[in-house]
Amino acid sequence: MKETFPAVLASKEGLRVACALFNVLEAKDRKVVIKSLPVAEMATNKIAHLFLIHIANSLDDTQLTKKKLMHEVLVKVDDHIDDINFRNVLNACLVPLEVEINKEGEARYKRNAFIAGDELEAMSLLLGKSTSKKDRKVRAAELFKIVQGPL
Repeated sequence: MKETFPAVLASKEGLRVACALFNVLEAKDRKVVIKSLPVAEMATNKIAHLFLIHIANSLDDTQLTKKKLMHEVLVKVDDHIDDINFRNVLNACLVPLEVEINKEGEARYKRNAFIAGDELEAMSLLLGKSTSKKDRKVRAAELFKIVQGPL
């Protein structure tokens, strides 16, 4: 399973599948997936960076987010700061994605200034079924602190 996540992230449909699967994985399986990701490479990819944003905004273990995800991104900040996808990963930690309930009663990410609506839609599949337990506001504050200091 962990080997397939990067390969799946070649299309928006793959992004939908990866985000949906990540939403329903248990914490220990999420950890295995995250540790296997080529984060630095994904941060500049047009589609794969969206999966990193989804992880940062849905993973309860913010220490793992800090050590595996954001550390690898922040190490490359000087090299890739001009890349819009890379900046979006940082933006999503400084201004975390908000969740709303749509007319059908499904949870989905709210529109924002740096991710297109169809991309947010792809990232929202099974968001309401997420195994995450941490309050979104607590996670948002922790993400902000992770990125704010080094920047």
